[in-house]
Amino acid sequence: MVSEPKDEILLKVQAAQSLSSEDPEKAELFLRSALKDAEALGHSSPTLHLHLAELLYRLRRTRQALEEVIEVLELDPFNLVALKLHGVLGRRLR
Repeated sequence: MVSEPKDEILLKVQAAQSLSSEDPEKAELFLRSALKDAEALGHSSPTLHLHLAELLYRLRRTRQALEEVIEVLELDPFNLVALKLHGVLGRRLR
């Protein structure tokens, strides 16, 4: 039985959340895969981009995190969490 694409995306996000502390690199792979699947369905998810940005920030990959935050703000310009993270990342890159 093949599950629905949305269910697969949800499973990948759940796997990423459970792995984010113990294996953040693997969590990143799950989040990127979920984003790719969502985009294949024609959906841009600010929430998934934000999760990825926060994970990249914790991995000290500041420039990549900033790219994801910018994507979030393009999709949702009033996202307060993304705005705050954008400020933090901007200060880090100075």
